[in-house]
Amino acid sequence: MHESKLLVFFSANWKKFIYVFLVCAICGVVIDRLRTRRSTRTKQDFVTAKRCFVKFHQGHPLDLLSFEEIEKIMIRHPELSPSLEPLVAQTLFMGGKSFEALHYAMRPQERVKRYIPSYYHAFSCSSSLIAQQRYLEAMQNSLLLRDQLAEEREGFTYLKGFNFVRILFLAKKMGDEELLLKTWEKIKEMPAFGTINQIFSTGECDLNSYTHSTSSIGISAAAAPAINFLNSKKRHG
Repeated sequence: MHESKLLVFFSANWKKFIYVFLVCAICGVVIDRLRTRRSTRTKQDFVTAKRCFVKFHQGHPLDLLSFEEIEKIMIRHPELSPSLEPLVAQTLFMGGKSFEALHYAMRPQERVKRYIPSYYHAFSCSSSLIAQQRYLEAMQNSLLLRDQLAEEREGFTYLKGFNFVRILFLAKKMGDEELLLKTWEKIKEMPAFGTINQIFSTGECDLNSYTHSTSSIGISAAAAPAINFLNSKKRHG
């Protein structure tokens, strides 16, 4: 029973932070595009795109019908692709189609990387490595990002937190008990700990119970529900 609860927790949380960068970087673009370009596309496409985006904003993956609609809308309205590609990437990723998902996930990264702090792009690159199961490289990049963010006395609060959570999960996966526990202590000391811990809690399991469990659930068992918690935060927050 305990193992089953841990599986539910792990599955619900492992990839939550993988697309945080994408959502954070693009969230501001989405609404603007949906509003300013409304007159140049059909009303039905606008309604459908907005409905799908709202569902994604609430943390729900697209169903098959919505996914097919989004693909058609992107063909009819290429200008909407930057806003809708994260939704497609997330849906493909949850369907186990990691390489197809990366195609859509990397495109918006390249578009926005020159407009946002480089830390977000670094976080995103590690996300891509995780999707490709290149965990050692992802860990190395995440540790480097941790050290770079440590030099920032102000701002990037939630990015720091999500990066620490990523290191926690990677340390668990790679069996690095010392790093796991040290990272957990750092997470608990963060001003945003309450919020972050709440986000990564599922049922009776939370980050604390996961950190101290003896379970060795594989990453392949994890699903990939999206969150865009940073959607409402400032880029430097």
